[in-house]
Amino acid sequence: MIDPKNSYRVIAPPPLKAYSPEWFLDKYLAAWTSEDIHTAIKKNFKWDLSNWRDAIIDHVTGWFLDWAKTHRPDLYGSLSSTEGREWLKNNIRQAIMEGT
Repeated sequence: MIDPKNSYRVIAPPPLKAYSPEWFLDKYLAAWTSEDIHTAIKKNFKWDLSNWRDAIIDHVTGWFLDWAKTHRPDLYGSLSSTEGREWLKNNIRQAIMEGT
């Protein structure tokens, strides 16, 4: 029951899909505090994201396809094919690797 005297409610985020990239990230950062993050930033902690590379590439590919579906439907058909998705992923992977 909600107490009418209180002007706030605690709202929990929705549960994460098991083994999704969000789930793994949540588990990885579960023990980190805001002070830990602050210290990592100040000390320029090198976070090894190599295990996340495929999830990042998939996420960026999905974002790009969503954008194309809305803004360039003429390109979406080719890009969303199996061959098109692999082409996108390879180009995104190459861009990420060139930045390291």
